[in-house]
Amino acid sequence: MGRKMVLTALILASLCPLFLLYPEIDLAVSSLFYKGGFYLKDHPLALALYKATIWLTASIAVTLLFLLTVSLVTGREIVSRRVLLYLLSTLILGPGLIVNVGLKNQMGRARPSQTTYFGGSKSFTPALVVADQCERNCSFTSGHAAAAFYLLAWVPLFSGPRRWIVLAVALLWGWAVGIGRIVQGGHFLSDVFCSMVIDLLVAGGLYYLFFERRRDGALSGDTGHE
Repeated sequence: MGRKMVLTALILASLCPLFLLYPEIDLAVSSLFYKGGFYLKDHPLALALYKATIWLTASIAVTLLFLLTVSLVTGREIVSRRVLLYLLSTLILGPGLIVNVGLKNQMGRARPSQTTYFGGSKSFTPALVVADQCERNCSFTSGHAAAAFYLLAWVPLFSGPRRWIVLAVALLWGWAVGIGRIVQGGHFLSDVFCSMVIDLLVAGGLYYLFFERRRDGALSGDTGHE
């Protein structure tokens, strides 16, 4: 399952350069929600999605840390320690280090509402291009979308119909939050899409390392999640 996730992420990643070659895609999508300003910026639903993402992600992180601490202190695994480590590692590496610490502080891309196209003073920069229009917490990629798409990491932990249900929930939640940030003028479509790709790639790679590498090396065994 991990290799399938990585392969899917790489296929989707091949679409990211389209936003570089055709930057008008980002501008066209954002312009749908701009009329003298991003008129849905303070819409209750958009604000609710924004706040709920922070609350949900923090709740998941605290719960995972609590369960891992209980496991280490008592020696009793309420939830598999390997599962907890996988979920925590994915959250820290994907939305945490790669997106929020790395890309958002290094790419320098101004948010839509900050650009001259949408009433701001900064220059528009296509996706994947390093710019100097923002110093920290910039537009590329979307931190909120990355936090929401983190639920993709939970998909391979289920099997059968439940796996498809979790996948649907992860994608619906991720895109709901991402679109919410777009309508607020906080992110471009490419910011959201590339956050999804990063999360899927990280989750797939770590799932393989935590659950499948040993089995492949031994050419036998079962992770319990296939």
